[in-house]
Amino acid sequence: MKPSCSAANYSALWKHLLTALVVGAQMQSMPASAAPPPAIEIQGKIERVVDGDTAVFLSATGQRIRLRLAGIDAPEMAMPYGDLAKKMLIQLVGAGDITVHATKLDRFGRTVAKVFAKDGDVNLALINKGLAWHYKRYANEQSSEDAKTYASHESKARLKEVGLWQDARPVAPWRYRQCRKKLSACNAMEAN
Repeated sequence: MKPSCSAANYSALWKHLLTALVVGAQMQSMPASAAPPPAIEIQGKIERVVDGDTAVFLSATGQRIRLRLAGIDAPEMAMPYGDLAKKMLIQLVGAGDITVHATKLDRFGRTVAKVFAKDGDVNLALINKGLAWHYKRYANEQSSEDAKTYASHESKARLKEVGLWQDARPVAPWRYRQCRKKLSACNAMEAN
C-alpha cells in the first residue's frame, strides 16, 4: 500500500522519502536485477514546466518540489524538439491534479518521479509522442515492467517515426550534454 499525502502524514512521508533515498543510494552498488526502492505517492499540481523532463511540483500541502521525470530523457531546450517536448509536457500535465511516485533525489537535488495525470503515465506519453528517449542508463531504477514498457514504446515510436524519430539521426540528450561539456573544456583551454 502506498501512502497518500495529507497534512497529518506529510512529515511521515518525507521520512519515508528519505528512507527511499538511502535505499536508492545503496542501489548504486546493487546488481541491475535488484528491485527499485519503493515509491512515495504525493498529490498536487505542476506549478511550472522547466523543460521536457523537469518541472516544479506544488504538493497538496504547499511544498514546492523540483521534479525530474523518471525513466526518460527529453531533448535539451537548445536541441531540436526541446521546445516541443516542453510544450507537450505542459499539455500532458494540464492544470489539473497530478500524482507523483517519487523514488529518489538525483545529483542535482531534483526528486526523480513517475508522473501521472488524468490520462495516465506522463513519462510514457512523452516517449509515445517521440519527444523523449527511454533513459536506459537508469532502467535498473525502474520496475522491470516499466523498463520493458518504456523500451518497447520507444521502439514503436522509432518505427512509426513520430516526433524526433522523424530525423534521420537524432542526437540523444546525454550525447548532446557530453559534447557540450567537452566543447566548454576546449574553449576554457583555448582561453588560457
